[in-house]
Amino acid sequence: ERLALGHRSLLCDPRPADAKEKMNLKVKHREPFRPFAPIIPEEKTADWFDAPKHAPFSPVMLRVFPFKDEKAKAAVPAVVHFDGTGRLQTLRRSSHKRLYALVEAFAARSGVPIILNTSFNVMGEPIIETPEDALFSLLYTAIDYCVFETVIVRRSPSFTSLLDLKPNRTIKNHRLETSWSPDGKTATQHSVDAITPWGERRNSLHPASAAALARMDGKSTGRDILSAIAPSTGLDEKTMAALLHGLRRRYVISFI
Repeated sequence: ERLALGHRSLLCDPRPADAKEKMNLKVKHREPFRPFAPIIPEEKTADWFDAPKHAPFSPVMLRVFPFKDEKAKAAVPAVVHFDGTGRLQTLRRSSHKRLYALVEAFAARSGVPIILNTSFNVMGEPIIETPEDALFSLLYTAIDYCVFETVIVRRSPSFTSLLDLKPNRTIKNHRLETSWSPDGKTATQHSVDAITPWGERRNSLHPASAAALARMDGKSTGRDILSAIAPSTGLDEKTMAALLHGLRRRYVISFI
């Protein structure tokens, strides 16, 4: 967790009043009131927070301090919790050299030595596990950039939707299993064996996902597949994008 903080994270300017809402709704895909945490150099903590002078250290966000005054809260509204506090990650140059330098550079430009920090994931999912996961999140959410060491990646200006990409099956096996319901009728259950970086995993599929998977050939776009299955599944563009997201997150498909 300590290695993830500020490194495998979503970082944002804490000054815009609407930054918290945008991050929640367009990136994290969760309720707009959910809070975010501030990153700050340890020696700056007392300037912004009502923290014990003898112990302002909070390297892994285990401590919560009230903001020092209304001026401080007004300067960084995106990281102020409803009760006027912040759950801090304090930095020391010796232990967080690159992250410390980033906050320092941001402070030189903005006058604010604080950056918003939150885990790099979407609601209901684990933290990003691979570089491929990070790039996919760049496409699926409103993230502006992904940074890998010294490489900065952004979406192509021509990209509009996941539906414009060409999904391709990466599964090992696709099974149709029939089970009997209490009333004597049959119900067909689709399952797939996906190959992940951590081994093989079996996934059960919703009928709409199975219908989409059957149409994937590496040549048809998500939009082509939606046109073919929409009459039978009732999917619209938003739900189709979510369906593709879920299948890729479970390593059932990849994109070309």
